[in-house]
Amino acid sequence: MAFNRNHPTENHPTEKARTKVLSAEECLAKTVKGKDGTLEKGCDVPTHLKATFRVGQAILNFLEGTRAGDLLEKRDLLGALLHDLGKLTPAFQEKIYGALGMAMNLVGTTVLGENHATASRTILKGWKLYNLANLVGDHHGRVCTGKSPGAHLGQSDWKENQRAVAEALCREFGLELEDVPYKWGSARFRLVQGLTSLADWLSSGLELEAEEELSDAKIQSAISRAGFVPFRVNEGLSFEEIFGFPPFAVQSLMAEKMVPGGVYVLETEMGGGKTEAALYLAYRLLEKERHNGIYFALPTQLTSDKIHERFKEFLKKILPAQASRRALLLHGQAWLRNELYSSDGTENEQRTVDRDAWFDHRKRGLLAPFAVGTVDQILMAVINVRYNFMRAFGAAGKVIILDEIHSYDAYTGTLIQALIKLLREMHCTVILLSATLTRQARNDLLGNSDGEPDPLESCYPLLSYRDNKMVRFEKTPPPPGKTVSIFSSRNLQGSIDRALEKAENGESVLWIENTVHDAQKVFRMLRARAGKNIQVGLIHSRFPSYVRSRQEKYWTELYGKNVTAETRSGGKILIGTQVLEQSIDIDADYLITRLCPTDMLLQRIGRLWRHRRLDAFRPPTARCVVEILNEEPYENRPEYQKPPHEKHYVYAPYVLVRSQEVWESRSEIVLPRDMRTLLEETYAEREETGYYQGLKEELEKRKDVLKGLAHLSQGDAERTGKDEEGLGTRYNERPMVELLLLEDYDQENGRLKLHGREDFLTLPGKNATPREKFLISRILIKHLIRVPECAAPPYESFPLGFLSHLLYIGRNADRPLRAAFIAPSGGSLRDFSQNPVDLENYEIGYCEEIGYFYTPKKK
Repeated sequence: MAFNRNHPTENHPTEKARTKVLSAEECLAKTVKGKDGTLEKGCDVPTHLKATFRVGQAILNFLEGTRAGDLLEKRDLLGALLHDLGKLTPAFQEKIYGALGMAMNLVGTTVLGENHATASRTILKGWKLYNLANLVGDHHGRVCTGKSPGAHLGQSDWKENQRAVAEALCREFGLELEDVPYKWGSARFRLVQGLTSLADWLSSGLELEAEEELSDAKIQSAISRAGFVPFRVNEGLSFEEIFGFPPFAVQSLMAEKMVPGGVYVLETEMGGGKTEAALYLAYRLLEKERHNGIYFALPTQLTSDKIHERFKEFLKKILPAQASRRALLLHGQAWLRNELYSSDGTENEQRTVDRDAWFDHRKRGLLAPFAVGTVDQILMAVINVRYNFMRAFGAAGKVIILDEIHSYDAYTGTLIQALIKLLREMHCTVILLSATLTRQARNDLLGNSDGEPDPLESCYPLLSYRDNKMVRFEKTPPPPGKTVSIFSSRNLQGSIDRALEKAENGESVLWIENTVHDAQKVFRMLRARAGKNIQVGLIHSRFPSYVRSRQEKYWTELYGKNVTAETRSGGKILIGTQVLEQSIDIDADYLITRLCPTDMLLQRIGRLWRHRRLDAFRPPTARCVVEILNEEPYENRPEYQKPPHEKHYVYAPYVLVRSQEVWESRSEIVLPRDMRTLLEETYAEREETGYYQGLKEELEKRKDVLKGLAHLSQGDAERTGKDEEGLGTRYNERPMVELLLLEDYDQENGRLKLHGREDFLTLPGKNATPREKFLISRILIKHLIRVPECAAPPYESFPLGFLSHLLYIGRNADRPLRAAFIAPSGGSLRDFSQNPVDLENYEIGYCEEIGYFYTPKKK
């Protein structure tokens, strides 16, 4: 391989002020740490480029024979081969030699912040390889739109060197130095971006020293240590062998309709076995259709945590005993559960040698073959954040399961439609699960919005699936029906009386409110009147996570499917918010719920008489009844008056209007028979007049705004490429922050006392070991409370620089973490100087019984 081997030269006589030129072998790509910890020369640029190509080739070999591997070929490694061409420049060499304490005087001016990816892009654009230029320019995750100054790239000798290296590398590996045929933003472009960056990550991890020979064994070892080891599943397993019970009709049907690369929508009632149906189909696709793994996505961290436990048991059944059976958990707090250390603080030996540990980095998680997490993790494949292409690459060829698909607004729903389109192009099979979809929503997800109605679409349960040609529908025999009586209440006090009466009779009452404030209010009223023989509990999101976990464990033992006659006996009332709709498997004898949209109301009713085995434990007086509380019923008026701007609605008023009409016209329903009718009557398009027309127009305007924001977040308008903190997968009009409550802080000795803990916590210093920091960070995070920013103490009242090495405290105006002092008994909050926290609009505080509270100040 011949390169320009000129040694550093003096100024060329024909060019004024010509700078020195380094040979390709003198151009460093990396530095490495020596034995004494000081920086030393690493490998040169051509060696690193060759190593990256060879690692990329090893990745292709790993993927060979899989659905993701079908999408890639050798020529897709051209970006990996040339990604760091911009390091063959005087600007970069000046910087890297400067880090070694060697002034080279290659540029003639000081170079600050020179980006070698930008230089690579500029060089390739100069060769008119525009798509390839964008590919290598973005390989560090940021969208590259700039241009390196000419002086930074070097004069003619440098440019000749750059071209000679590129041509020689292409000859050596049998590639043509030509532009790639895919454009920025396309599915194929993202896939190759992912391959390029992954090859760069792994080759950089080799830490090649100067003049070190790279062996195939070292490359394969690096690939294997990172977790890229082929898996196989145990073949021929029946549904019952995996899950321990025979399949329901809908589960059998789904397993029979195997369409690799298709999109499935399974609609069946709450508790109808959707999870098992999806997992068994995923198993068969792994077994027969060469899929690359499974990602199971859910709406919340809590639901992800609960499915994760079930998913791990599933993997134990389908994977051989000697295989890695680890299922990664992916969400913002997952690192607390992906244990790195044992409870005594020592390193978890089994965990630290786990070859899947490489995937724990937040941007790499989807590369793991098996994972469970929030839908946000995979939605970042379609919004314009850093390394979105790595998430797309990680998803390629997998079975992607999206649960509770009904629970998203127009913003996230628009992103999900874009995601499904991308996943199909990535050779994925997509499985969507819901109990409460409308026909329109289902067809939007299937890409069948203009399709002719099919008579089977009115059936329930229903399996819909799309292959490459058309959408097909399959019905199954419905399960035994459950008759639910409906009682409408206009008076809160009347509902309180009935809840207490039911509990006095020994019933387990569930009360679900739409807001934390209303749940706290109801809890106080019930607690004040309940006798000693009635237990009253409260669950919502404004408790620290350790308190909420304790509450959920306790109340699940009383309301869960595994209760005994003894634990079920005795009257009890559990009050909560939407977390009780879908996150916790509980069973109530009597349900009281605030009016909410029909699909959410059906989810809540799914907690009523949920498990038939518990019927034997119900009091003789118990009846399957849902009481819908609606203190301010909607009435149509001749004119529309827009609600005050400061009034915050959890749900769109127009949807509540339609839901109110549907439910108040009925005295009983039969589930699941009536679910389709209830949903379609609520959401069917119709003309409105007067007040209702105004509410409808407000809803349509909001949907249009959210859809527009979703398209913008995908970078449709321009190549923006922001950090993950800059764009979101959810739209929230009320920014949230985390709050840490302290009882004391011993600044001199670096100790603090958290509210709810008896002992002081000694904070590790900034130079402490990762293990020491991890253990304290985990404790701190379990004490955080998520609250609206408008009702949180300002950051300035309690600066948190002393925790910056343990928790993310933000910067400038972005301060996602706040703190305050509080007395051991709870009450109002105090700032760092022990003065009362005084907000302009709210009175705030915390108590153990009701959690964090804030009430508007009287004007």
